[in-house]
Amino acid sequence: MFLRFIVLFISFISITHLNAQSIPEEEGTETPRNTTTSVGTSGDRYGLFGLRKKNGPDYISLYPGLTYGFSEMTIKSRLGKADMAADLGFERNVDYLFDLKSIDFQISENFGFTILGRTKPFSITRQRYEGEISFFESSSSSSSSSGSGSSSGSSSSGSGSGSSSAETQISNEDIGTKISGNYSFIAPAFYIGKEGIDHFRIGLGVGGGQIRFSGNTNFQNPFLDILPLSFGGRASGFDNYANLVGNISLLNQQDLTSDPISSLLLANLGQGDNLQNLGLYLAAKGEIDFKNVNANQLFFSAIMFRDATPLELLTISSISSGRVAANQVYFVPVVLYAEYPTNFINYRLTFMTTSFKAGNIHYNLSSLEIAAYIPIDI
Repeated sequence: MFLRFIVLFISFISITHLNAQSIPEEEGTETPRNTTTSVGTSGDRYGLFGLRKKNGPDYISLYPGLTYGFSEMTIKSRLGKADMAADLGFERNVDYLFDLKSIDFQISENFGFTILGRTKPFSITRQRYEGEISFFESSSSSSSSSGSGSSSGSSSSGSGSGSSSAETQISNEDIGTKISGNYSFIAPAFYIGKEGIDHFRIGLGVGGGQIRFSGNTNFQNPFLDILPLSFGGRASGFDNYANLVGNISLLNQQDLTSDPISSLLLANLGQGDNLQNLGLYLAAKGEIDFKNVNANQLFFSAIMFRDATPLELLTISSISSGRVAANQVYFVPVVLYAEYPTNFINYRLTFMTTSFKAGNIHYNLSSLEIAAYIPIDI
């Protein structure tokens, strides 16, 4: 998906740029007047409200504008793997842009160096999963699948891998999971492009950044689904069960101080009214979604623990699927970008990918965005 966007964007701006260059060649006499000099030596301003300098900034450029972008995250923990997928909805992915960029250091005729600065919020509300996500969906679809078992079996055997069958089909849906946060980075980048700010460029950079996020995901761990069966019928079984689920949830959080109220309640989830208070707290934050409830676990918990309240059962089923949180984690971003300038508005396509570890969990984050901005040269 990311690669397709990059190819289409670069192809479009390359064709547009070549067409724009052909016009001065036909006119002939105007071409010498539009040549640029060394970067940062001319103070002649032009463009919207005279915000741009003819040959770039003397010190730094500010990039206010709008951006459309989306992110994906893969999470690997002791509970399993979760693949948070991009939501391409327009209303979810449009945001304000305010980036920084240093002056350009032209090394040769078609090669240079610059420093990019980027701050971006992100929200991932979809998740890829394999097969059925809940006990109730599996049981309700079992009768329909049994009636067509021979046909599905033949189709899977014909494919060679069985990936086309309903049981192993990959789905990409909103199941109530959500991870949101923000990251910032500074990336020194080398670019291919001529001297002057009025040229199309492609750049690649590697730098350093910081990220923070929190949310919930679904690790699809069958052990968590049947965990209530191990505690049912025992003295203080529900309290011990709640304590274990709370400790498992804490293992996925890199920094317990990122949400101290939640961390304190999770550490003693089976004591007093902590489980009920956690449910009220998460509901007030909007982090309890019926689509994110572990339906298998809720079903078995309701059978095993008849004295538990509906709020307690709903809370423990919501947090057991997999809560994650990280605060001030450092990462190394790899940034690929393409810029297309005009007299008033510049356009940029940026792809960023990184891999980092927070606590005992390994994360892979990728983002793609298309931005339109007005450079302010200082």
